[in-house]
Amino acid sequence: MTIWKQEPIAEYKEFIKSFPELSEKFGELIHTIMEQPKLDKKVKELIITALLAAQQFESGFKFHVKEAQNRGASRE
Repeated sequence: MTIWKQEPIAEYKEFIKSFPELSEKFGELIHTIMEQPKLDKKVKELIITALLAAQQFESGFKFHVKEAQNRGASRE
């Protein structure tokens, strides 16, 4: 399943190469989160941010922190 709107960043490409099955499941998890109609976009971004932090995907983490902030999340 491909969920990316654009080419994945280099560190995620390496994750895909090193762990193809795990990366597929991770992608499915992100897709499932994004498809949840009861969660607003800010909450979705915060969940994804936490998942990326746990995986130590720094670039993706920074991107999704900005996305969460753009949707109303604050440092607090």
